[in-house]
Amino acid sequence: MIAAFSLGLAGVLVGLGLIMVSPRTSLAGLRQRGSAQLVQWLPMVSAAVVTVLGLVITVDGIGGFAA
Repeated sequence: MIAAFSLGLAGVLVGLGLIMVSPRTSLAGLRQRGSAQLVQWLPMVSAAVVTVLGLVITVDGIGGFAA
């Protein structure tokens, strides 16, 4: 069971690594095509999405304590 878990975890980590590397090369292509403004705003938009999701999870968690 430990070996199966370890292999599954390794597969997930490799998959996540590949997913994280793929956008980097895509964004490099966008930068070369002149979409520098999109690349400039992308970190702020992603930070806003993460913040909103965090707030939603927090409010949902606080609502669970009240019930």
